Amino acid sequence: MHLLELDVENLILHNAQRKCLGVKPKNCDVYKDTTFLALWTWELSDHNALSPAISEGQIIKARKQRIIVAKKILSLNKVIELSSDHTTFDSPERVAKLSSEFEQFNLLV
Repeated sequence: MHLLELDVENLILHNAQRKCLGVKPKNCDVYKDTTFLALWTWELSDHNALSPAISEGQIIKARKQRIIVAKKILSLNKVIELSSDHTTFDSPERVAKLSSEFEQFNLLV
């Protein structure tokens, strides 16, 4: 038996949800958007399908870790954007903002 692409897509959509951990674009198609800063992830709708191999505590811990990584990526992206702008170092205010963003990145667990 061969699964068609549509069958696989329906199977995934029936058993999982796509979640945005980053900056979600307005009016986007949750299942087709490829925006980098959205930091999309898939989560099973029914975690019992994994039991007893994975406990609810492990799922919660993994979810929290993904959120921390997402925050680090977004924070580091701000630092990169500021440091890439050639006018940043011409302004004490922008240098201070860059320093502040970098400090915030380092504070993330």
